[in-house]
Amino acid sequence: MKKILIKLTFLFLGITFSQLLYAQNKSKLSGTLIDSATLSPIPFGTLKLLNPEKNVVKVAASNEKGEFLINDIPLGKYALNIMSLDHELKVLNLNFESSAIMLGLVSLKSKSTVIKEVEFVAQKKIVTKDADKLVYDIQADPESKSLDALTIMNKVPYLSVDGNDQLQLKGKTEFKIFVNGRPSSMMERDYKNILKSMPSANISKIEVITNPSSKYDAEGIDGIINIVTNKRVLDGYSGNLSSGTSFPNGTPRLGLSLTTKNSKFGFSANGSYSYNNSPYISSFNTLSNRVNQQTLNQNGLSKSSSKNGYIYTEVSYELDSLQLFTASLSWNKNAGTNNNEQLSVLNDQQNILQRYLLLNDGTTKGHGNDFSVNYQLGFKNNKKKLLTFSYNYYDYANSLNSYQNLSQVINFNQPNYRQNNLGTVDSHTAQLDFIQPINKLNFEAGVKATYRANKGDYVYDYFDIITQNYIIDASRTNIYTNDQLILGAYNSLSYKFKKVSLRGGLRLENTIENAEFISTKTNVEQNYWSLLPNIGVSINLTDNKSLSTNFTQRINRAGINKLNPFVDRSNPNFEKAGNPNLYAPRVNTLNLEYSYFNKLNASVGLQFNQAKGMFIPVDTFDPVTQITRSTFENMGKMKGIGLNYYLSYPITKKWNFSSNGGGEYIDVNTQVGGKFENIDIYMGRFNLNTAYSIKNNWRVNASFNFNSATPNTLQSRNVSYSASSFGSSIDLAKNKISLSASVNNPFNKYRDNYSEINNQQVFQINSQQIYFRRVNFSANYKFGQLKGGIKKNQRNIRNDDFSN
Repeated sequence: MKKILIKLTFLFLGITFSQLLYAQNKSKLSGTLIDSATLSPIPFGTLKLLNPEKNVVKVAASNEKGEFLINDIPLGKYALNIMSLDHELKVLNLNFESSAIMLGLVSLKSKSTVIKEVEFVAQKKIVTKDADKLVYDIQADPESKSLDALTIMNKVPYLSVDGNDQLQLKGKTEFKIFVNGRPSSMMERDYKNILKSMPSANISKIEVITNPSSKYDAEGIDGIINIVTNKRVLDGYSGNLSSGTSFPNGTPRLGLSLTTKNSKFGFSANGSYSYNNSPYISSFNTLSNRVNQQTLNQNGLSKSSSKNGYIYTEVSYELDSLQLFTASLSWNKNAGTNNNEQLSVLNDQQNILQRYLLLNDGTTKGHGNDFSVNYQLGFKNNKKKLLTFSYNYYDYANSLNSYQNLSQVINFNQPNYRQNNLGTVDSHTAQLDFIQPINKLNFEAGVKATYRANKGDYVYDYFDIITQNYIIDASRTNIYTNDQLILGAYNSLSYKFKKVSLRGGLRLENTIENAEFISTKTNVEQNYWSLLPNIGVSINLTDNKSLSTNFTQRINRAGINKLNPFVDRSNPNFEKAGNPNLYAPRVNTLNLEYSYFNKLNASVGLQFNQAKGMFIPVDTFDPVTQITRSTFENMGKMKGIGLNYYLSYPITKKWNFSSNGGGEYIDVNTQVGGKFENIDIYMGRFNLNTAYSIKNNWRVNASFNFNSATPNTLQSRNVSYSASSFGSSIDLAKNKISLSASVNNPFNKYRDNYSEINNQQVFQINSQQIYFRRVNFSANYKFGQLKGGIKKNQRNIRNDDFSN
């Protein structure tokens, strides 16, 4: 027994000694993998230890916290290869001479190869379809870095821009434009110049709602366009700086967007500034009176310049997991000058009956402010149950001051005169919304109050030769106020069963309007109720195919430009004025839409419209005074049918194609010249875009647009036009810097913006020359580091707006 114990003792000592010798020849390696930019841990990274013969000795992986440990490494020299799916390979040369090596934090760079980024953009969907809207992802479009916001609208489904820079939705213009889901003074006041100055790089996406549900205001009969600016950011900061210019009609612009988030606080801001200078261009008007065989010819020259700028800011703060507060503040301003000269000659078949040379010098100014606050309360028992309160205020003002001097006068006794026109708008809106999901049923209800105050102060002064002073002409002076109160309540229900979604709702609105025309001591009062239904059905035929139909009833309230009775007499023979007596017509719309989103993105919609008393621009010619006057009237009945489409297809990974367009037929039954007539109107538009990616992140692109003749008034039509564009852009410094150049309409320096009236009384042509050829240059720079996302309200003010 004693001998056995001695043998076991020696065996134990031998094993222990051998283990000690083995341990002295082994080592271990530990550390933590992190991202070099965000400093966040990298989970499931792969580590391979290779000996000098390039053979793999050990393999390990990091855990969810990025930590790794490799044991039992024989002493010696090794190469450590560290790999991650989204990071670049890192190689460390290590010499294991001790029992352990602790590397600590090991940083890896994110992959940013040009080829993979180009492939990613090509695969990312630019257009997506939601229940009641189409969404165009501006950031997924490589051309967005070089275009202004108005130009890129031609690429958005169902949107187009005509020859007058007039934005159209399905070929129509009675829509609402919002910024980040809220009304904006800059879009109400002067959206054309603002969109021209706004770089597309400042925009995240554009949402097009063609079938608004009952939760949206009854205004905007043709739909809603929501511009969502860049503000969704992870913890950290992100920014974009862009600049561009064009010539010969120079339009330099500078844009900046910045977003930052730290824990529960988020802040975003974006803005732009642009300067537009248009050298002298020509125009002519010809009016032939077929009754008395007289002809009026007017030939003119004009030049103009303008400055436009805006700043938009937004903050958000998460009070806790159930309460969220957001607020926004924005400011916009513009100023411009214009100089015109026009020679007007009235002839009969033999003699000059009248002549004058009119010099018109004017200045324009405008500014606007916006302020919004939103509070959102969630519920612990149901995260989708929400109660929100929102308040929005905006105001804006536009002023026009012009001086008209007459010379070379023959048989024209009007003195020199000046016009001063100031218009202001103040708007207050308060809204309460409640959302309650019940299984597959979603219940929404809300109340809203909107108060708007419009004021106009138009003064017409003529120059008195005797006193050598300007004297107010009371008969041509107009001061007015227009107050509008809209009270609304809505209830909306939606139900989803398998592949079928049903939606229905009612909106009740009471509109109280009072206009007081102080100069003429007259009042216009309106008080009416509107109960407006909305019904919709959507069917998901497959995962990427859907069919939807809906019926909506909406009203069209006249804006200040249509109501303002200001008479523009800058051209004594052609006057323009609004009509304060317009009432809001009701419009019925039935839509049928088919969508397919896969490699081929396609959306085709059929739309039927019916209305009575629509706003129709009307021209009347007075053969005695030789004056043509344009205004608006509620006239007749309208019914129409339209077909609209959007297509995009990647021909290859580097070459893509998209097209957008449609056409309408409208039948108008109205009164013209004391007689009821049926007027048939046909309109069409077509847009084609293509882009090709070349190596080293270099792209070339081309586009073509065509718009058919469109009605200007019942009596006049704007002729058709076509436009083309060719451009190129390149990304540098790991896609942080992009440069681009393009030329618009290289084959024509000028374009005549041409319209005509042709009836039994007169034949009239109006033509305005505009610069058509334009060369553009732009640069864009992205900067910042990101980590985690900004939370924002799911409901806010809805003046035809919606959450993003």
